[in-house]
Amino acid sequence: MRYGHSIGYDFYGLDWLIVILIIAFIALYVLISINKNNLSSSYSKFLNMLNERYARGELDSDEYNERKIIIEDSKSTEPAILILLERFAKGEIDSKEFYVIKNDIENKALKGDVYYEQ
Repeated sequence: MRYGHSIGYDFYGLDWLIVILIIAFIALYVLISINKNNLSSSYSKFLNMLNERYARGELDSDEYNERKIIIEDSKSTEPAILILLERFAKGEIDSKEFYVIKNDIENKALKGDVYYEQ
């Protein structure tokens, strides 16, 4: 009988690597799912703000539809863009300002010098 070798399945060497990789993939899947849920809830929150403003009569149907389309088309995960979308949904900025600021944020992100202010 040779010591150190086993006929059974003792999780040595490659077996541990497989188990660790499976756990890592499961953790990655869970993190991605959580991030997608948070992102979709943010956009739902923005649309709810817009719907409330429309129900109160703060927006006419044209402005409501324009803002709704812009919010639905903006699927960015950048925190600065999400803050900008919230300001847009609240009516703090108009469509023109939204696009100017969004382009500025995206250009700074490409250069690597984005800072986040709320």
